[in-house]
This record gives sequence, structure tokens and C-alpha cells, in this order.
Amino acid sequence: MSCESPGHQYPCWEFLDCSGEVPQSRSGHTCALHKNRYLYIFGGFDGSNCFDDLYVLDLEARQWRKIEAGGDRPSGRASHSAVTDELAGVMYIFGGSGSHFGYTNKRDLCEFCFETECWRVLSNPVEDTPSARYGQSMVAYQEGLYVWGGTHGTNYPTDMHRFDLCSKQWDCVMTSGDLPCGRYRHQAMVREDLMYIVGGSGINRYGDVFTFHFGTNVWRKLVCSGTDLSDGRYAHSAVLRDGYMYLYGGNDGVRHDDLQQLDLETRVWSRVVVHGQCPPGRDFHAAVLRRGSMVIFGGSNGMRRHNDVFEFHMAPKIPSCTLPTDMEALLEQAQLDEATQLSCDVFLAAEDGEMLSSQGVYCHSHVLLVRCPRLYQAVIEHRAVLEQRHAHQQVVMAAAASGDLVAANNAGMLTDCGIVGTLVTPRTAAVAAGEETLDSLLRAVGNGTPSNADSGGVDGGAGPGNVIAGAGQAAGSRRLLPPPGWSASRPHGQCTWVPVDASAAILTHLVRFLYAETNRFGRLGADQLYRLFLLAHHLDIPRLAALCRRQINVCLGLDNVLPLLRASARDGPMAQAVQDACKHYFLANYNQCTELRECEALDPKLLCELMRLHNSRTVAATSSGGCTSQPRAAAS
Repeated sequence: MSCESPGHQYPCWEFLDCSGEVPQSRSGHTCALHKNRYLYIFGGFDGSNCFDDLYVLDLEARQWRKIEAGGDRPSGRASHSAVTDELAGVMYIFGGSGSHFGYTNKRDLCEFCFETECWRVLSNPVEDTPSARYGQSMVAYQEGLYVWGGTHGTNYPTDMHRFDLCSKQWDCVMTSGDLPCGRYRHQAMVREDLMYIVGGSGINRYGDVFTFHFGTNVWRKLVCSGTDLSDGRYAHSAVLRDGYMYLYGGNDGVRHDDLQQLDLETRVWSRVVVHGQCPPGRDFHAAVLRRGSMVIFGGSNGMRRHNDVFEFHMAPKIPSCTLPTDMEALLEQAQLDEATQLSCDVFLAAEDGEMLSSQGVYCHSHVLLVRCPRLYQAVIEHRAVLEQRHAHQQVVMAAAASGDLVAANNAGMLTDCGIVGTLVTPRTAAVAAGEETLDSLLRAVGNGTPSNADSGGVDGGAGPGNVIAGAGQAAGSRRLLPPPGWSASRPHGQCTWVPVDASAAILTHLVRFLYAETNRFGRLGADQLYRLFLLAHHLDIPRLAALCRRQINVCLGLDNVLPLLRASARDGPMAQAVQDACKHYFLANYNQCTELRECEALDPKLLCELMRLHNSRTVAATSSGGCTSQPRAAAS
């Protein structure tokens, strides 16, 4: 079905005229989309050599940029696999081959962080699980990467492998049902709990469609009708959108420029009548789904390779919502521009442990009211206490001005105000009562009890009872009033100064999420993620807590698993999901973890539990022959 909008008919192709550092023409590369805007191109083949370069295209500005990435950059390759993990803000690359196809096959798994623009190697197994290959598919589902198919050069394996992003280990997946014939350069897509594969080439060319159910590990062949694909199709591209599969180009003996559509409900193929400038027929290109469109890059027409970009619009383009971007820009401007700060009525001051930082975040109370009522309530109650203290200060100042030091001392605020430095007395009952009021209010908001001296997050961070500054036993030693000069620089009552027991980096991530529901975890360490996780729990921000929990899972390693395990075990039920993930990593990497010196500091009961779980795991692995019939259930 086609539709029209002023000046355009849909569906239609559009050639994207891009500038900047345009990549060389290539085939066999991969595309990955980030934030529905940035198209990342890695690798590929020019007929002689394989590329190891990385480019990004801003699809809005239509500007290319070559990325000089840091870290362990993957070697040049083609016919590898790539998949984006938007929650973690990374792209994964697996396998492929160097220019001597079949002789330079690869099985390394690498991760590229979009924020830091750095590579790291996640896995490069010496054993044959999975075997080095190229032309395979890889998809992401929950906390696993599934690899299927491909070729060694002369044969076509049909084994399924899953990489656990938490344990950083590969598992062979036992499957059943209608197993597809071995093939390479097919396409794989995920919809809900199903993976769809279409086409490919092996002993023959294939035009069939199969599904794989992640929950049951069962393959099923779909009987389709309509457009004849009996000659098969490989090295094509395909995406899923709204119950339809769209297949472009590929090779069945000739290179096609057609666009095929499969209705997943009726299982009928049909050719899509399109408008606009159609890209020349090609194979070994790459494509991504971008909201209401499909974007393709590169490929070969048999005579030459391409570096062009086309976008297939399935329907009239609807402008994307800019509210999150606008809110994030407003927040960032408020941290830099004094004029914008005048619109802010809250300053969340960073207080990490016993040290009060001069850093913090300017924000708006009405945003906190809507997005985090617990934090808003803490701000209002803290503001009330500060106003009460200010009233007491006025009484003291009036009494001191009249020379009645006895009355000033009885007001209970003389020492705190520092008006008469020669008078040294303990705090009066009025002061103590005022502190207890603030302490109890913030402790109630923090949903905790006074913590023990050894209670805390990773490396002595905030524990579950004292995330908000002023709660817990340390309240008396923490500064509950603004630093000197605050009232002078800010009109009284316009901006409330609120200390929060978190570093400036954690506070920035928290408030950014409240404003724009955006996370940038790339530069946060595991300890900071854990503290942000606890803070999100206490402030009742379940979405942020879940994102932190998942990011902790995917960043677990030998350098952080034991500190996280100790902290999560100490923090109890709130951190149970993190504790389970740490145990899972520990057991999957048992030999390496037990060699760590920090292992000796684990609680004996916890260590015994891990040893029992390891023994049970070893028995189960022996009985299953090393393959898993069901993946590990994801934590809720």
C-alpha cells in the first residue's frame, strides 16, 4: 500500500548525499545504529584487503567522521557480525575472516563503547567453541549473544552458541525441531522471543525462513507463499518492522535491486512497489532498521564496490520527539550558565563519605516532583529545616546586637553561627532537636536505618541506610548547612542547597536520567554503578535501578567481581540481583576467581556456598556434555 505526502510518494527510496570523511568503497562490512541517529561502519573488503577502520555517520547532519578508536582494535576483517546493545551503549563484533577467506577465520568477540570510543576484547577462546568462521549471524537477546551458521570456507556448521554477557563465557546451546541446513551470509532478526533467519548459501542457495524460540530452543520452518524465492538469496539485507520482514538486494545468480516484503501473519511474500531513486542492485552490503525506515550502505554490484547510503522510507517521516534532548540541554546549560541557574531552585551538593565537595548539580524542583517524589520530599523537608535555622539565627543576631549574650546562648545557635568566637559551649537542646528533626526526615526518605561503621558500598561507599546526606550516625559530622558564601551568592530562598551522599559523577547521572531518561554509563566504573544502583533504589527510581543492574552485569570482570560480591552480600535483599550476578560470574570463572588474593577476604559462609554451587555446576555440566538446553534465566 502506498501513500502520499506533499512532494513525496511512499514507500520510497532516498539517496543520502553525505559529506565529511567518507569511507572507502567496500563490501562485507557491518552496520550498527546507535540512538536511532548514528550509523557505525566497521571493516569490509575492497577486493584485495580487509579494513580495520571505523566510521560513524550522523544521519541527521549527513556527516561522516572517521573514529580513531582506543583500546584493543580488532584486526581487519569482512563477513563478520555486529549487533548494538543500546542499554549498555556498546556494539559487539564477532568473527569474520581476513582477506584469505577460509584461512584467516576469526572467533574473537570485541566490544566498542560509543561514549568512550574504545575497543576491548571480551573473548578469544583457544578452544573450538565457537569455531572460527565468517558469514555467520549474531543477535542479542536479554543478556546473551547468539551466534549461528557461517562457514569455515568449505563446510557450513549448524551449531548454536550463546555468549553470556554476565559470565563472559560461551555455551553450546542444544536445539531441536526443524534445524536449517548449514549456510552463510543469511540474515537474522529478533522479534519478541523469536529469532528469524532468511536465505543464505551453502551447498545450495536458500530462500527459506526459519524461527528459533529462545525460551524452548526449538527451530521451526515457516511455510511461505507468494513471490518465488526458490532460487534462493544470499548476501542480502533484511529488517523486521510491524509484523513485516523487508528483504533488499542479494544474489541468486544475479544481483538484485528489488525489495521483498513478508507478512509474518499470512506468510506471504510480495514485491514492494517503491518510488524515488532506487539503489543499484548489490550484494554483501549492510542495513539497519531506523524507526520507520531501512538504511543501507556499501556493497558490490559485481563490477565495483560502493560507499553510498540509501534510506528506504516505509511511511512518511514523522519528526522525532526532541523533549529528552531539550531537557538534557537545559540541564547542561544550567551547570554552565549563571543566567540559567537563576531558574533553578535546588542545588544538589555532592558529598562523598565524610568529604563535602564544592561540586553539585543545579536543577528544578518541579522536575523532581514529577520524576522522583522521594527526592522532592527530601528537598522540601530540608528547606523547612534550613528556614527554621535561619529564623533561629535571626533571634541570635538580634540578641547579640543588644549585648545579651546569655539570651543568645540560650537560643542555641551561637556556636553554629560563629557570631561570638570566644564563647565555646556544647550545642544546646534546641540545636540537637533541630538536627534530629532533619536526621529523622532524611532517614525516612532514605528508607533505611543507621548504618554500622563498616557498612557501605564498594570500597567504602554509601550503604543502604545513608544514601541521603544527613541520615545515619554520621549526621553530626556532616555539614548540613550551605558552605560559607552560599547565601551571599544566591538570593535567600531562591535556591535550596541540599547535600546528597554521592559523588558529583553519580549525582550528574541521576539528575540527567530524571530530566531526559538518558544514561551514559561508559565512563562509570563498577563501584560508581553500584552506588548509583543503591541510590536509585532508595529514591524509588526502578527504571534507573534496573539499567544500573544490567550494566553492572555486563561490566563484571576479575577486577571488580569480588568487591561487588562483598558489598552486595552486605547490603542484603536490595542488592540480591547484583549478588546473584556476581555469584554467576564467580562460578563461570571459578579457577581464575579463586586465584585472586581478594578471595581470602570473602565471608566464610559465602565462600562455602560458592564451593557447593561450583560442585553442583560441575556435575550438571558433566551430565549435559557441556551444552546447555536452557539459558540462564535473566534476573527480574
